Amino acid sequence: MNGGSVFEIIRLASSPAGEIARRQVPHRNIFLPAPAHLAAAFLCAWLAFSSTACAQTVSETTPAKPASNGPGSKQEDPLHRDSPQSAVLSFLADYRARNFTDAVRYLDLKRVSQDRRVKDGPRFAQQLGELLDRDPNFEIAALSHNPEGGHEDGLPPDRERVASFKLDGQTVELQLERMHLRSGLAVWMF
Repeated sequence: MNGGSVFEIIRLASSPAGEIARRQVPHRNIFLPAPAHLAAAFLCAWLAFSSTACAQTVSETTPAKPASNGPGSKQEDPLHRDSPQSAVLSFLADYRARNFTDAVRYLDLKRVSQDRRVKDGPRFAQQLGELLDRDPNFEIAALSHNPEGGHEDGLPPDRERVASFKLDGQTVELQLERMHLRSGLAVWMF
């Protein structure tokens, strides 16, 4: 999508379902805008619709390898971000329980300042949950339950397509990315 931002998806979540269309498209990433653009986009979206957003970044990580605590042991993520399907299920469970502060831990907001993460992160999580809940074509069962992700979608092995949305005639994708935490644990995040 040329010149678009993640926050254009905000407009879709508050619009009639007819504006949201889902179809298969070539790989398309959604980047986090610069902080100044982030503030402007968020303010415009909030004033216009006061509803849903999502956050996804693209980082230059290599595909994650399983971490271990010792011989024969496998480290597990307490937030259940081990596979694309379990990450989205756990995120939606926090969203539906209105635990937006906990739901933020499923979003990769490392390109956003700490102050903005604390201030706006829960709102981003709430808006992403609303967007997924309102999408009649979103199917959690279509996401891979494999910790390595699904490889039949044509994306790199550390990527998983969650949903596609049509914005102003252009199709954009919401994706998960498999990344390493400082602990070495591999997790899937928006």
